[in-house]
Amino acid sequence: MTKRSAKMCETEEMLEAAEVIELPDLPPQQIAFVLCVCDGDSPYEAYLKSYDTKGGQTARIEAWRLMRNPKIAQWLDCAKKMALAQCAKTLESHIADLERLKTMALSDGNYGAAVQAAIHQGKAQGHYVEQTRDMTDRDDEAVLERARALFGPDIERAFKEQLSGKPTNH
Repeated sequence: MTKRSAKMCETEEMLEAAEVIELPDLPPQQIAFVLCVCDGDSPYEAYLKSYDTKGGQTARIEAWRLMRNPKIAQWLDCAKKMALAQCAKTLESHIADLERLKTMALSDGNYGAAVQAAIHQGKAQGHYVEQTRDMTDRDDEAVLERARALFGPDIERAFKEQLSGKPTNH
């Protein structure tokens, strides 16, 4: 998911929140700056889009100053809270959808699908952690010993052929 597709706030929502939450008044350029930052622009990029400037070190300094402006900080904090609330709502609706699918699967007697829905609910809620193992650091002798124990002595010849790239005599 890109910064653009996961926008912190939409323009209308942010402006409505400013009225409801009583955010401090900002000049239009500063509002544009806040909205650009919310859309995923860096402060410097947001400054360039919001102010009539060619860029350079002065623009970087001014963008830095704007990010430390208490009024702008309030607006950005509000945007973060709105984004977090939206994420929580999305997670809740996702879990509710999985619960509905699990119930439907159980009522149809499709227990496998019900189990899968339950597993996905648990993953969404953070109850499961998927693990992977990096097997590249194991030495060849240890792998060969384990293979011999599992598959018998013939595995050794096949294993050596794979390592050398040449077939061995039988």
